[in-house]
Amino acid sequence: MHAYNLATRRDLGAFARLLIPILERKARGFAECWSSNETLASALGCCERTLRHALDQLEHSGLILRIRDYSLKSRRRIKLLWKECRDLFSSSVAADTSPDLEAHFAASSEVPPHPPIEVPEGSSEKESDVEPQPTALETPLPSCPPQKPQQEERRKATPAEVDAAAVKAAPILRVDTPTARARVVALAKRWGLSWVVAALERAEVKAAQEPLRNPSGYVVRTLEGFQAEGGPPAPPPAPISDAEFMARLDAVEAERRAFIESLS
Repeated sequence: MHAYNLATRRDLGAFARLLIPILERKARGFAECWSSNETLASALGCCERTLRHALDQLEHSGLILRIRDYSLKSRRRIKLLWKECRDLFSSSVAADTSPDLEAHFAASSEVPPHPPIEVPEGSSEKESDVEPQPTALETPLPSCPPQKPQQEERRKATPAEVDAAAVKAAPILRVDTPTARARVVALAKRWGLSWVVAALERAEVKAAQEPLRNPSGYVVRTLEGFQAEGGPPAPPPAPISDAEFMARLDAVEAERRAFIESLS
């Protein structure tokens, strides 16, 4: 469905209908929009509060999905669900109308072509009037969009791990250790201790750059972002020392010399 056709829906407010083609333009052919609220409000000619209300209407209607993404300046990206469905439908129609489709089915042993229609001799019916019988396997439906990865089954954390996480969380959340332990336990029951530790580490890095006004809220928003993305990002590889780097370089040089000597 085209964005300008969606903009005529009467169940949406005026600003929500006007926002649909703006999101389509800002996405630039993709199914996601990364523009900030300030940019969208300027394009729509309204304040950010009105823009947020319009985004709420579109998300409630199932047309968009806002996903937290802390790698962006806007801290979120907008997934255009109507464009994803349109692209999927277009690709499935193009696959069904391909001229090589019958040849593919004829060469496949899993989906045989329709058998020839037999008309009894002396019958007044024409071949075009006889309805073909369906085959055992019909044309496969187009694949659905990939689902969000589910969180892996959590193992039960030990008391020592919880105490270590509480000690780590106390200076970050600016509370005493018993209070930090209670908050860690409450968060771990929903997201798991490994996710909570990863969110605390990210909050610690953020607090080193600038003071956090609400560190507990930052940790919760980070955990919600992990849940939207299917889990925390993989940790970067550990840095190596200069001596280890030179040792690896010497080993590679020795292998190169041995290979050259083997060729001579």
